[in-house]
Amino acid sequence: MDLVPAGRVAVVEPAGLTERMEHTMRRILSTLVAAALIVVGTAIPAVADQPDEYVWTDTRTEIDPCSGEPVTAYFTFTVQEHQHGSNTVMHTDMYAETSSGYIANGVENIVVNKNHYIQVFNWVNDNPDNGDRALIKGRIKVDLRTGNAAVSVETKCIGQNA
Repeated sequence: MDLVPAGRVAVVEPAGLTERMEHTMRRILSTLVAAALIVVGTAIPAVADQPDEYVWTDTRTEIDPCSGEPVTAYFTFTVQEHQHGSNTVMHTDMYAETSSGYIANGVENIVVNKNHYIQVFNWVNDNPDNGDRALIKGRIKVDLRTGNAAVSVETKCIGQNA
């Protein structure tokens, strides 16, 4: 350090950061901490609980989409259900066989809250015995406040007997 003449004050910069740099670093650090808290805070509800999984079966009479004849359908549904408060979300993998030889696979998704029930499904039915193939898709929406429902189901035979 240089000698300072008498009556004068020497200004010595600290060896570390200047005040301005220190302020900038604090702002960056506080922004990073806030961002980390937001990420962690939004991720916690998503992993709060695992969905319940269960299997249920159903047998019912359906209409063969290609011949128009009644068939008996044997369904197996594998359901993953997640509930959070009064809200429910379900994802279902569907497998079915019919008395006329169809093998069907598909998915359904259902969302239920205090205002609505919404179900969307897509199934592909194949009949290896005669080459028929059918697509079935639909959407069901019910306003739980009013009871009004909108149902849209499309069945399309795209196979050999289309």
